[in-house]
Amino acid sequence: MLMLRYLAGLLWLILFNNTYEVQVNEQLALGRTGPDCAGRGICGFSRTTGTEGNTQVAYTSSDSLLNVSIIRARLTGDEMLKQFGTKNTKAILPQPVAFSVEADYQLSHQLKNDLYIPAGITRISSGNYAIVQTNDLIIVSFKLQ
Repeated sequence: MLMLRYLAGLLWLILFNNTYEVQVNEQLALGRTGPDCAGRGICGFSRTTGTEGNTQVAYTSSDSLLNVSIIRARLTGDEMLKQFGTKNTKAILPQPVAFSVEADYQLSHQLKNDLYIPAGITRISSGNYAIVQTNDLIIVSFKLQ
């Protein structure tokens, strides 16, 4: 019943406000897309149940943003080193620092379905994206195309 109410509310927002935000928990694999996830960027997202993932992902329809909140405590030192140049998962990264995406990342059908992302939006473009940091999170906002 709760899910039905949620879907009805989401439909109302889409039809009448043309803006909505949906959030899911995911496991983010850092690295460039490929079999060994070498390099920097997003290698992939995989669905998790409950709060098991290392990332909360939210899509905001009004500005086509994919907001990725990476939970510091759930990253390994090697993941931090690969993406940010330090093994210390608790360290506040020196500014300015960016989340580097070395190759375009194609959104999976699963992620697009989970977040109700429209069919014409397919990827995160390569580039450097600003981050916001807290003691617990590294937050990156990706403009989707």
